[in-house]
Order: sequence, then structure tokens, then C-alpha cells
Amino acid sequence: MAEAEGAIHMPNVRSDTMIKVIEYWKKHSEKGISEDELNTFDKNFVKLHHLELFELVVAADFLADEELSHVTCEEVLIESKEKHQQKYMMYSTSIMILPLENEVKRN
Repeated sequence: MAEAEGAIHMPNVRSDTMIKVIEYWKKHSEKGISEDELNTFDKNFVKLHHLELFELVVAADFLADEELSHVTCEEVLIESKEKHQQKYMMYSTSIMILPLENEVKRN
């Protein structure tokens, strides 16, 4: 397969992920955009399926983009914390319900 002239070989970054990276770069290079607008964009930008988010983390690392890396890794941490809290709540609820179920069965 012939490579396009001027092509950049990036084996660690898929094309659909690169499109997202370019979208991020374009937004962050806009003139006159406020910090609040960028923060809102960033929060919405990383609301992705966890596999897509992982691809962005890898791309940010591969491309040495510290800002994108920070935004994506922060979202991974937030999602991990939320998942942990959900699992804890489910576990706590089951611990509280189990004795009640056993008591009802005895009566």
C-alpha cells in the first residue's frame, strides 16, 4: 500500500480518535473564546464511552498534549470514583437488606 505524500504515521492513534483530537485543538485555538466556554466544552467533550475516552488518553499521551491528557485523565478519575461509589452503595444496600430478608423468612 502506497503511503500518501506528507502523511504522518501514528500507529497508536486511530483515525476517528484523531478527528476528535483535531476537534479539541480547533476549539482550543479559537480566538476570543472564554475560559468558561472552554471548560464547558472540555466537560462535554470527554463525556464519551469509556473505550473512546481511553483512546483519547492514549492519543494525548502519544501526541504529548498535556492539556488534552489532563482533561481526559481527569474524566477517567471522575468516572472511576463514580463507579466505585455505585458499587459501594450497592454493596452497602445489600448488606442492609440481607439481614432483613433473613428475618422476614424466619417469621
